[in-house]
Amino acid sequence: MLIPVLVVSSLVHLYAMGYMEADPHQPRFFSYLSMFTFFMVILVTADNYLMLFVGWEFIGVASYLLISFWFTRLQAVKSALSAILLNRFGDTFLTIGLFATIWCFGTLDFKSIFSISNFINPNVITFISICFLLGALYFECHSKYEVTK
Repeated sequence: MLIPVLVVSSLVHLYAMGYMEADPHQPRFFSYLSMFTFFMVILVTADNYLMLFVGWEFIGVASYLLISFWFTRLQAVKSALSAILLNRFGDTFLTIGLFATIWCFGTLDFKSIFSISNFINPNVITFISICFLLGALYFECHSKYEVTK
């Protein structure tokens, strides 16, 4: 996953260099875009659910900052607020899933969880999986609110 993330991120950065050429706030935009890329790398290289959650949260923050980049536009501000509210709703499910994982497995490490998951009640694993799925779905719902220049 690291290779596709870095390739797509590089292409986005290259495209943005031309797109943002005349914008006086280029440094701010590219710092937000680089922050997004950095936390996407954290997300895909995480070896436990806590680091995955940290990457996930900061990707949400970077998304908010990128969507509201042109903060003088009312629609951009409305879209950014909608996105952050949907992210918070999804984060509720992710947090419930994380606490259920800690309660059930006693760890957030992927290898430990995967090795003992066969011995756990399938209903508990289903509940945790649904929480993670709902959190991911609500995180992705904000993409329809993105604003273009």
